[in-house]
Amino acid sequence: MSYQSPLRTEVAAKYADEPRIDVVDLIPHAPSNALEIGCAAGATGRAVKDRYPGCRYTGIELDPGFCTQAATRIDRCIQCNLDEAGALGRRLEIGRAHV
Repeated sequence: MSYQSPLRTEVAAKYADEPRIDVVDLIPHAPSNALEIGCAAGATGRAVKDRYPGCRYTGIELDPGFCTQAATRIDRCIQCNLDEAGALGRRLEIGRAHV
């Protein structure tokens, strides 16, 4: 029997504008902050915020169009290519932490 991660999904489903409730269900208690790398249009982030209204949700998204839409659903969306950000030494300030 092999392990199948609940986070694995097909690319088409990943970028569909539907929340990943399977991922939201993995959160055991109300977080004060959440970070999603590759948040697309923010559907999963919105579902987290609906379930846990006090959560400050930040997304990082490569696609500027998705990031603009996500910014209307979550607290903050940073449009960024993390590979390039690391190469340039760019630090992203997220809450009290730095990435």
